[in-house]
Amino acid sequence: MVNGPALRAGVAGGCGLAQTSGNAIGEGVPIMPIDYVKRDGVAYITLNNPAKANILDKQMSDDIAAAWIDLWEDRAIRCAIVTGAGERHFCGGHNL
Repeated sequence: MVNGPALRAGVAGGCGLAQTSGNAIGEGVPIMPIDYVKRDGVAYITLNNPAKANILDKQMSDDIAAAWIDLWEDRAIRCAIVTGAGERHFCGGHNL
């Protein structure tokens, strides 16, 4: 899924990002574990599960890995910024 200059992680990396979950948004609504956008030589990776403190799970870890590979191979990218969605947490850790 490409939105103008935005590239969602997993599309270029070939992994299936969308997962469905019963959550505050609604039952069965697709949730994107990360948002990955490249703009003006900067890659932005946003952990996108604020309802669960942006805790890393297997899908999110795989999507982050695919994003890192993609941005490493893109010579136009000068730096990457990793952030967390929501106002309370960057990342609550890893869900073992």
